[in-house]
Amino acid sequence: MFSSMEIEIIEELNHPLYTVEFLKEWVGRNDNVVVNAPAALQAIGANGYYEAIRRIAEIRQEKEDKDAIEEIFKEN
Repeated sequence: MFSSMEIEIIEELNHPLYTVEFLKEWVGRNDNVVVNAPAALQAIGANGYYEAIRRIAEIRQEKEDKDAIEEIFKEN
């Protein structure tokens, strides 16, 4: 479910609630607010946090790719 880079970022941030295990449990859930409001709110928070993690991972990967390309051209 999570990439190794996403797991690394989650662990680096070291949030007391949003751990890898917590996010694996709550991300992607579709709880109904009327039926189970606490679970729905928990899932919303987890999904929002994970979206931020995904974006951080994308930016980090883009930077790594750019740096690798620059290194290749620097050698030539």
